[in-house]
Amino acid sequence: MKRLFAHFIVACSALALCSCAGSQPEDNSAARIKANDAYENLEKNSQEDVTSGASRTVAPTAGVAEASQASCPAESGLRGQGVADSYQSALMNAQREIAAQIESTVKSKTETATRSDVDAEGNEIVQSSYAVRSQLLTKLENAQDAKVVFSGEKNGKFSVVACMSYADAALPFQKKFGVLQDSVKLGIALFEKQQHPLQKHEAYKKAKNQFVKMKAVEHILAGLGSADAASAAVDSDFERVKAAYNQFRSSFAMYLDASVADASQGALDPSVARLQKLIFERVSKNFPVRSGECANGLKLTSAISPAACSEGSLGVSCTVDLSLQGGSCEGEAYFSLSAKVKGTGRYDQAEAMDRIDKNILEGAWFDDWSKELSRWKLD
Repeated sequence: MKRLFAHFIVACSALALCSCAGSQPEDNSAARIKANDAYENLEKNSQEDVTSGASRTVAPTAGVAEASQASCPAESGLRGQGVADSYQSALMNAQREIAAQIESTVKSKTETATRSDVDAEGNEIVQSSYAVRSQLLTKLENAQDAKVVFSGEKNGKFSVVACMSYADAALPFQKKFGVLQDSVKLGIALFEKQQHPLQKHEAYKKAKNQFVKMKAVEHILAGLGSADAASAAVDSDFERVKAAYNQFRSSFAMYLDASVADASQGALDPSVARLQKLIFERVSKNFPVRSGECANGLKLTSAISPAACSEGSLGVSCTVDLSLQGGSCEGEAYFSLSAKVKGTGRYDQAEAMDRIDKNILEGAWFDDWSKELSRWKLD
């Protein structure tokens, strides 16, 4: 017997990661339309008769009326009836109807929206509660467990009645639930192991994504009467990690240190100090940067060379070298950026330096810096 794979979409909504609200049964005709779509490829590709676990016995003078009177065993809560020009197509129609019943019993459409606020200093705070809407595209991989209890043919039309228990319908979801549980546990372990801010942030996002999917499947199982109480420990572990991440994320910030001296004078050159201020202005315009001592986050150290000026046929040309180092508050280096900014004056050096000021505030050199710094906003 060739195993059937019947696709159907399961959709639900919930307001918190740790719980999903129940859903109202969907209009049966709409559910059937969705189930029809799931079976289209099956009809096109399958050329063999499928008996779904029962030997094919077709009553030659029995039709729709007789099929309507066929009942399912007491343990089978799902009943499907199909009519078509062939036994195989009638059976698939019956299975469509079963899939539609499952879909209208539990709907799960999973999609996570993280709600964020910003504190008084412009830092994003990830809230401990989210709006969760789930969308899971899944497969009913055990269509062969739908047992044929009636099949007949009358006037060239075949009628089939198939039955399936909720326990059988839940089997593929139970398998998926176990895999997702393991994924959440692995994600939690990776999060707790990481020290690098970007890796820690990414590990949490992956763990959260798997957790949301796990809770959606858990809701499906509950709708099919097969809830798994084993998830309580995973729920508790994730809540602990979520609290740790919220603390990490809410206190994470970018700190810019601009205390770079002019080596030739042993003190900060006034012109260098002015340009340092312009760098801070450019960075802070696009990113939430703090000044002062680094507490928890990304420490940015900027440096700028004294202007190197020369006269030419077009006037005075000046150049300054900019650099930006990013690292932990404890001194671990993460990245190093550099840029060269030029300015030209037709008449004197002052005009050239004015051009440099403008280019620091508006020049395209900042694009490369912006790409790197954007990674550290931890969105």
